[in-house]
Amino acid sequence: LWAGKILAMWLWLLVTWALATVLSLGLFGATLAPAMLLAGPLATLGLATLTVAFGVLLAAAERRSALMGVLLLPAGLPALLAGVQVSTPGAGGWRWLALLAAYDLVTLAATWAVFPVLLEE
Repeated sequence: LWAGKILAMWLWLLVTWALATVLSLGLFGATLAPAMLLAGPLATLGLATLTVAFGVLLAAAERRSALMGVLLLPAGLPALLAGVQVSTPGAGGWRWLALLAAYDLVTLAATWAVFPVLLEE
């Protein structure tokens, strides 16, 4: 269930990222660096994992506090920041890709660890 939810969300976010990339390239004449081709799927994987975790957390915390998701929302900031920095010329895109990979590993491990407990509540 955990892997299926993350895979489905990741595919939706990948399609959105690909469409936004094509539109940016066509409308704004932006260039596509090789690091950006890796950053998109990495960033969307982290955001998909975080979205699944928030969904399960909010469903489990509905009885306690609906404000929990808003308080945890900044957890997605590393993926968004690294994704923007990879596309910035001269910002050292490959170092930011390492941050994205580490972020994905942490979010996947944390979500995998708490997912069964949140489903039982």
